[in-house]
Amino acid sequence: MWQLSDHEVVNVYALSEIAKQALQDMIDSNPDASNNTTATHLPPLYPPLLSRLVSIPHRLVARILGRNPRPLDHPSGAILNPLRERIEYIRSIFRQPMETIRSGFMNTRAAPRWRPLIILIHLSTVGRPQLKTLFTGFVEAALLLVLTFFFAAQWGGNLYITAWALGLLLLFITVGRALALMYVWFSAQVWGLHIINCDEPEEILGCLRIVCSMEDVLVTVNGANYFNGYRLDYMESFRQWRVQYTSGVFDENVEQPGAKKTDTSDGSGASGGPEKNGSTTEVKPTLGSDGQSENAIPRPVEEIV
Repeated sequence: MWQLSDHEVVNVYALSEIAKQALQDMIDSNPDASNNTTATHLPPLYPPLLSRLVSIPHRLVARILGRNPRPLDHPSGAILNPLRERIEYIRSIFRQPMETIRSGFMNTRAAPRWRPLIILIHLSTVGRPQLKTLFTGFVEAALLLVLTFFFAAQWGGNLYITAWALGLLLLFITVGRALALMYVWFSAQVWGLHIINCDEPEEILGCLRIVCSMEDVLVTVNGANYFNGYRLDYMESFRQWRVQYTSGVFDENVEQPGAKKTDTSDGSGASGGPEKNGSTTEVKPTLGSDGQSENAIPRPVEEIV
């Protein structure tokens, strides 16, 4: 239900230099790498298992009409391979449990692997379909009504106890949502959670294309992996790379964003490269007729923060 509610969770992993070089060599040695990029295909909107279930009705209709079905969004083995990676992930935790705990709060060699940058691309209430919102409210109201009868029948129709039970239920729901808001706030402050609100589903697709095209980082969304805009799941060698990455083979000191660089200038103030003005770009993407994202509006970073 989470994946069907217009929410997309993107994990961005900082990579060491040896990991970047290994991925770049993998892309250069694969002649078909350019066939699966963000320039030619949009990132998938569903994880492998859910994508397979959603595509069943479309494939049945295409078979009845005698048409070619739309190709799947994920390669073969996309359902079982993450399970193998998860097993290796658990093994790596038991190999170095203290290192895992320290990586959650300190900058260690394995910290970029345990603490990715999480981006939640979220469809705002303005862009949600009214019928879906109405159906969600109907289900919540029906559930509350069923619980009312349940509490009344549980204590023999005692109205006093039933009222107290419903009041405590609403109180627990309110406290639970407040804790969820606090968790999101602390996640944004400590673990780097970022939220992008979109007013239209097309903006979600545009944001996914932009994020998955980021350079020198590993971007994971809905079971798909991207590096420099290339999708890596269709490469056989990426599975072995992924296992090695999960086990910590490519761990090394990674320069964190905002860290001070060592001054290598000759004393004249020139660093030997182009200067950056400390601004960023807030993107309000929409997909044009050619499928590309448009309307990137540059704004100073102070205004966005």
